[in-house]
Amino acid sequence: MIVKSKITVLSNETATYRVMLEQLRKYLGDLVETEGYSLESGFPSKLDSNLVIAMTKTVLDLAEGIIPPGCKTIIPRRSVDCTRIEGLLQIPPGSKIVVASRDMASVKETIQVLKDLGMDHLNYVPWIPGVPCPNADIAVTFGVSSLAPPDSKQRIDLGWRPMDLSTMVEIVSECGLSPELVNLMSLEYIKTMVRLNQNLLAVNANLEESNARLNTLLSFLDEGVAYVGQDGVVQVCNEVIGDFLGISAKLLEGKKLAD
Repeated sequence: MIVKSKITVLSNETATYRVMLEQLRKYLGDLVETEGYSLESGFPSKLDSNLVIAMTKTVLDLAEGIIPPGCKTIIPRRSVDCTRIEGLLQIPPGSKIVVASRDMASVKETIQVLKDLGMDHLNYVPWIPGVPCPNADIAVTFGVSSLAPPDSKQRIDLGWRPMDLSTMVEIVSECGLSPELVNLMSLEYIKTMVRLNQNLLAVNANLEESNARLNTLLSFLDEGVAYVGQDGVVQVCNEVIGDFLGISAKLLEGKKLAD
């Protein structure tokens, strides 16, 4: 009989752990048992998990007494929901945007993720409640729109931030699951990045810069991936697929895949 790993997600808000559980179930299905608790609704007196995902260091410290000995703990690295950043693409370059959250470390991490995704055409201003409010008309929040400065004229809520690909890969490894799951997650991730890249092209009108971003993303994958336009021409690809086809990735770009 195969014993499933049990993953417990601990967070500040109930809504946060529910989103994380949804992400785990999407990719891991019934291969693992999952549960979640929040400071908002209360932690149990003891956990019987194999893996605990604590959303912040503070949450992990508060849960120290209920985590069983030998249980692996992870503070996840988090990304943004790329399907929801369309609103940022409509904002004129150079505009001042307040990025709001409960703690400054989370705000700064979020800003860096947005820049790494190519959303660097905006002037991001970090802000948390309780400090002087910066002068900006547009505020960006993640899951809790009420955190936006009260005088902001436009609020863009990008939803709860999911765990990033590297964290999901770590979870798969810790649970001893099939590496094939990593391949499926990687392909899903790259499809999202391709769609984002297409939207960035419309904003930046700079194919060379945008392709460079996509090439950077492709280089982190173990799978061979090529992005082919409607005309059948390879626009960008990684070295893995070049090795598979027996041709340098640089030479492959610009050629029809059928050739």
